[in-house]
Amino acid sequence: MSAFFRSDDTSLGRLHPSTRLLVFGLACAPPLIVEDPVPMLAIWAIFVAVGVATGAGANLWRARGLVAVFLVVTLALWTAFRRGADTPYFVFGPFAPSRETLAYGLGMGLRLVAFLTAAIVYLTSTRIEDVSYGMERLGLPYRVAFALSLAFRLTPLFLENAGIVAEAQRSRGLDVDRGGWAARMRAYAAIVAPVLIAALRQADGMAVALEARGFGASTKRTRMDAPRVGYRDAAWLVAMVAFIAATIAWRVVRLTF
Repeated sequence: MSAFFRSDDTSLGRLHPSTRLLVFGLACAPPLIVEDPVPMLAIWAIFVAVGVATGAGANLWRARGLVAVFLVVTLALWTAFRRGADTPYFVFGPFAPSRETLAYGLGMGLRLVAFLTAAIVYLTSTRIEDVSYGMERLGLPYRVAFALSLAFRLTPLFLENAGIVAEAQRSRGLDVDRGGWAARMRAYAAIVAPVLIAALRQADGMAVALEARGFGASTKRTRMDAPRVGYRDAAWLVAMVAFIAATIAWRVVRLTF
């Protein structure tokens, strides 16, 4: 998560942390309202445009491979497990692609890509501390908000430890690509076990450090640079509500006519 953060000196990053969290949650509504690939593509294009305007263009470009995987896998799965009312182009095992199934699969793939894009745009302008602070200001207990943000904070650290352990084991002659699946599982155990032990040791050390700093001594937390809600926050929320209303109106018109 911290690997995505670039700067909070953007039009989105200068919002109150709670507003950013609400904007991210509201941004997930339009992709859930529509199913057709054309309006879904328009929603995704709007997300990408907002991301580029708020400094998330580089992160979105880094995720292009993941976008392609989402589209291909979703299209293949829905083509295999969904049967359309129209005649399929061909039948090969479980695959029976038709115009209806392809359009539906593409729409579902674009829905996942839209979620991914909204998350990247949010993380590009938001520090981990702001995620915890935003959840707390929205009414989530501090301990829960801290635990959720801590999960995101420790993920890159565990991945880094796994990479270090894997390189150390390879230097000792470990080859995880040799032999059958049972041999590979045994080889991976030589990597997983040290990573788990290191994770438990780090968690224990962090618990001691938090207790030493009085974590949980007070239920009311304070912050030196407490951000305030301004007119920009209201403008972003109004824009998001209008975006959702326009999407609902399009869906109603589509179902009516």
